[in-house]
Parts: sequence; structure tokens; C-alpha cells
Amino acid sequence: MTSDIFYEWDMSHAAPFIKNVNKKPNLSNKALVLMVNTSSHSKHPCSVNNDVNLTFPPNVTSLIWPLDQGVIVLFKRYYLKNTMRQMAEAMNKDNSMTAATFWKSYTIKDDIINITLAWKSVPETALNGVWRNLWPEVVHDFKGFDEGKDMKDIMNLIKEVIGDSGFQEIQEEDFTELLVSLGDPLTSEEVLEMMEKHEEEEEATDKPQTVGKELTIPKMREFMQHVTSATT
Repeated sequence: MTSDIFYEWDMSHAAPFIKNVNKKPNLSNKALVLMVNTSSHSKHPCSVNNDVNLTFPPNVTSLIWPLDQGVIVLFKRYYLKNTMRQMAEAMNKDNSMTAATFWKSYTIKDDIINITLAWKSVPETALNGVWRNLWPEVVHDFKGFDEGKDMKDIMNLIKEVIGDSGFQEIQEEDFTELLVSLGDPLTSEEVLEMMEKHEEEEEATDKPQTVGKELTIPKMREFMQHVTSATT
């Protein structure tokens, strides 16, 4: 997210959507929108559109932001389960395959497919239940998130994985800690640190540096076709 993208979203999508919603029951075009208080969320639209009031309350993301009420963690569990299922199936078909060789064959297209499958697995009851703190009147039949079943499924998949003895030593607490650690997105500094570490590792192994390929329009079009086919 950048301030330019946010501004475009607010003016071209959010404001017209809110206007159409208010028009149906003959309400005035007024709305209060709670936004996460981050630098990428520009406050400039507030001075342009007087009807839609954007407010940026500090330090309330974990309390009221719907996706932060369990959906993100649920999505990550589904993603992890899908990925581990693919690894288990691949290693059971090929006894010579290890976790390392599986990851080397894992492509961006595979990742997009897994993301799509994980998101489609999130039930409507969960998407409804995350409003319990902010708007409890609209929540119905929400019985909480069944974390235990997902973790058991993941551990059963781990037991199926062959070729890497280290997987047999992984406990449920390890995956719980992993999911919790992924709660926050990487900062720019962390991404740069990872890139620098990767470059140092390549230099240490004396491998020839890979020359960056030019990103052309045809290549971008081909990539977007893969994204579209994976998400439909």
C-alpha cells in the first residue's frame, strides 16, 4: 500500500460505493470510515470529500480491525496446511525428494494457487464473526475458531512427510509459534536485511551472480495470465 494507491482507492472506489449504498434507502451521502493509522494511508482525501469522513484512531488495529480478529491467522493455517499437504504428497511419490528439493521446485504460481485455496477455505461464519468487537449486532451463529482441528491436520501431514528426519521432531507448539510470528508484515528494513543476507550467502558459495532479466510488457502479461488462471 502507498499513499497514491490509497488516494486512488478512496476517490475512485470507496466514495462511489458508499454513495450508492446510501442512495438505496434514500439516506444522505454521509459516512464515517475507520482507517488503520499508518503512513501509507494518506489523510489528503479528508480535505477533498466532505461527505465521507476518514478517521485514523491510533493503536486500535488489534481491537477493531475485522481481519485482525482471527481471519488472518485462520488464513495462514489453511495456507500452511495446503502447502504441507503438497509437500507430503510429493515426497510420498518420490522417495528421493527432500524438503529442500520440494522448495526449489515451488514456484510463484504454486504460491498464488495456495493463497487462493486458503482464502476460499475461510468460511462465511468466520468473516461474520470477526465483527463481534466492532458491531456485535450483526454477528450470528459464530462459535469461534477451531484451532485444534487445523493444528492436528497439519501435524498429521508432518508425520506423512518422509526423507527429512527433522520433521519428525516438530511439535504443535512450533507451528503455533510460527503462525504467531507471522502476525506482522515485514518492514522495509527487514526486507533489505534479508536481501543483503542473501547476497552475502551467494558470494560465500562462489556461485556466479544471476543477471537480472528485464521485465518487459509481454513477460508481465504472461505473469498476469498465470495469476488469473490460478485465481479463477
